[in-house]
Amino acid sequence: MDQQRKVKVIVTVHGTGLNTRDFANDHISAVAAALGWTPPHLPVFWGDLIDAGSLLIAGQRRAMRWLRQRSGSHGYLALLQRSLSALEPAITILHGLIDSIAGVVSYFLMPRRRRQIYERLQTVLSEASSSSSGVILLTHSLGCLVAFDVLSAAARDYNVAAWVSLGCPLAIMFRTVWRHRGLGALTPATVPLWYNLYNKADPIAGAISTILPSGTVSDRQMSGNRHPLQAHRYWDSPELARLVADLLRSQAVVGRRFRSPGPGI
Repeated sequence: MDQQRKVKVIVTVHGTGLNTRDFANDHISAVAAALGWTPPHLPVFWGDLIDAGSLLIAGQRRAMRWLRQRSGSHGYLALLQRSLSALEPAITILHGLIDSIAGVVSYFLMPRRRRQIYERLQTVLSEASSSSSGVILLTHSLGCLVAFDVLSAAARDYNVAAWVSLGCPLAIMFRTVWRHRGLGALTPATVPLWYNLYNKADPIAGAISTILPSGTVSDRQMSGNRHPLQAHRYWDSPELARLVADLLRSQAVVGRRFRSPGPGI
């Protein structure tokens, strides 16, 4: 085994509403600070597949260009330009909200788009599994459902050493017609460690260990922001970066099973 395969790789999957490819940079920096070195990282970005809000941004940019070209000869156009520029933070927020809705609609109601999202994760998992000693999979919100579907179908095809799900909505899904409770290929033999981290203030997250077979997943309730609109900010807690760092440091392997890296959060 070469040196590269002795290193674990982080694979990150974002939730709905994100539209920037560097979505995980700050998270990896936090892990690197806790670890003492920067771990290999492969992001799974799928926001471009559902970026309906980009039409809003494109419209704003066209309007700004038009106003700049004409503001010199008409004072009121300069005022409109400044007003539109001042609205940019609100437009950015609206962009995210539109994409959040578009992501949920695309995932649940558009099978072709859902398959495209699956394929992006499958491609990255295959690459990471073949070039490392194991994958530390980090998923957030709707990204947890993407990972669950891919792993329950073919977890044995990948070398996932640990999965950390943040704000996972599976508890809600299992109580609706959207998901049955079958795990398929997702077992402790194929995914030795699965930590489900949730904030009680997060309206879509919750414990799932009581719903799934014993030993499948370990729930960890996190302290954090108690406002429902901010409760999804799991990376604000330094405990998360330390957990991921511990998983990366762990070298205790028995077959495909990894021992717990230490006390929970």
